Amino acid sequence: MQPFARILISLTQAAGCSAALAADRVVVPAARDNVAAVPAAAAPGTNRGADRKLLAKVRRAILHDKTLSTAAHNVRLAANSGVVTITGEVRNASEKKKVEALAAKVAGVASVDSQLTFRVAEVKKPVKKPARTVRENTRAETR
Repeated sequence: MQPFARILISLTQAAGCSAALAADRVVVPAARDNVAAVPAAAAPGTNRGADRKLLAKVRRAILHDKTLSTAAHNVRLAANSGVVTITGEVRNASEKKKVEALAAKVAGVASVDSQLTFRVAEVKKPVKKPARTVRENTRAETR
């Protein structure tokens, strides 16, 4: 029982050390909408709060359009001093244009930097089915 206790103690100590090391690092979770990175000691006069409000307005405008696909509703948005950057994938070119137009219409947007992509639909050739063949009875008929 004593070796087991030593192993248990060493594992507990290792977990405590790794937790202490992890606490030293700041982990920022990935977010769908990002306000441009601002240094910890931000200079007075930065409009970080205004950019957040702008992102919320743009997100609402996109979400209220029910003709867009789920992919278009889930695009990533970032703002920096009124410039809105849109990234992600939409279904087609018309959705891309529509999302860009919706973002540009929002009051406070100085310009839209669109990095949206879409997949070009592949033209599928019809698969030819093999002609049906009549199988012959391979068993000898017994009577």
